[in-house]
Amino acid sequence: MPGDRTEQGKAEAQARTVEPYMVTGTRDMRFGEILVVKADGIEVYNTTGLNDCPAQLWSRLDPATLAREFGALAVQKNGPHYWMMDSQTVSFGEEISFGGLEARWAATLDPALVQKAAQGTAPYKVFTPKKTQKMVYSKGKPVYELLDPDGNIYNNFVTGAGQNRSGYANPRFDTLLDAARILTTPEHRRRAYADALAIMNEDLPYLFLYWPKEYKVMNPKLQGYVHNSDGMMRLRHVWMNP
Repeated sequence: MPGDRTEQGKAEAQARTVEPYMVTGTRDMRFGEILVVKADGIEVYNTTGLNDCPAQLWSRLDPATLAREFGALAVQKNGPHYWMMDSQTVSFGEEISFGGLEARWAATLDPALVQKAAQGTAPYKVFTPKKTQKMVYSKGKPVYELLDPDGNIYNNFVTGAGQNRSGYANPRFDTLLDAARILTTPEHRRRAYADALAIMNEDLPYLFLYWPKEYKVMNPKLQGYVHNSDGMMRLRHVWMNP
């Protein structure tokens, strides 16, 4: 049942004792996170495995009241969200009640983020977090993949880019893609890419005639390779078994 602890023992992480929990039945499971902002870091608490982040309790949470209660600079509500995997093993620490909503410590973020937030929002940047978490997707169930559009469109179509085989050049198009790299909100980035694609549809630097089937043959020792829907091969996280 959800929230059962595994027998993998305890581990020390970021000056806290945490334990690995195997949580089952997580597909479409609702959860919320509460971020407690302090001078020495941002403590993240997660409701997974304890409750489904009931709407009544969640809506009643008042960040200002919680900040005073926990002696924090601020408290932020992150969610609610829904998990997409079928089960997972994740490490949690102590359990705390936030206005009757139970949550467990999940991480402490770098205190430098507090300083950065005080200086203003940094430009958007794709990053790969360091996180220990085992996610299991059941056979036959859908898996959703998020790909940042910058990874393909910029290298393929910006003036002088390495993969711009057609020699396409449009200053307005380049300006929109450069802007999308530094915009900080999804809605603004979405608008920039939509306007850029409208220009491409008018200029037609490529004329796509079909959607090809791609076959990739790999050594059985290759591990960690993920097939992407855009056909690009990303090898950052692959390795060879002996």
